[in-house]
Amino acid sequence: MEGTTIRLSDIANQAGVSTATVSRVVNGTAYVEPGTRRKVENAMRALHYRPNLLARGLATRQSRTIGLMIPHIRSPFFAGLATGVEERAEASGYAVFLCHTRESTECENRTLDVLASRRVDGIIATPVGQDYRHFSEISRSVPVVFAARHFPGQPISSVVVDNAAASRRVVRKLLQNGHRRIGVINGPLFLSTGRERWDGVRRAFRDCGAAHDPGLIREGDFTELSGYRLALDLLS
Repeated sequence: MEGTTIRLSDIANQAGVSTATVSRVVNGTAYVEPGTRRKVENAMRALHYRPNLLARGLATRQSRTIGLMIPHIRSPFFAGLATGVEERAEASGYAVFLCHTRESTECENRTLDVLASRRVDGIIATPVGQDYRHFSEISRSVPVVFAARHFPGQPISSVVVDNAAASRRVVRKLLQNGHRRIGVINGPLFLSTGRERWDGVRRAFRDCGAAHDPGLIREGDFTELSGYRLALDLLS
């Protein structure tokens, strides 16, 4: 039926279901039993049907898309994060817009505006700066969740690891094994991850009654190249 207009009734006839069921699958407006959903999706493929996502979004007020903002697209950590988000989103019937902010607040603000204009249903973001106001403004109309980094004390939900506890355990282990000249390579202290990790390091030294050497502290930018260069600097 290529070259002709495919109607929902055509898909219903092909799948052997009702037009209402096809509508629920296409618009995602209600639950459809997985086996029935597969029949409808197979019929859509057989008929080369492509739903008008713009029209569907206007009708349902849902775009079935999520914006994902990460600072380093080549980072193994953020690559893993993006993979996990995409897999979970796809299983729930959502597509993901992957956006690379390059640790730039200017790029971050532009990206937020673009995602809001595309009427995404939600935004998952790893913030790159110190200013959360743009996120606060966007969150009034689009749900926002922070990943890996956050702004403590702000009302936006976040999913993070306990950076302070992790760095504290690492440094305490080294100190308990008799090591005293411990080099520390961290990220920018204006980011929550950098601050929290440094807090854990200091607490570990206090726990063990030891003093850290300020000359062995390095602040990088969380990239592999930065870590490599700063490690060489410490080893020299």
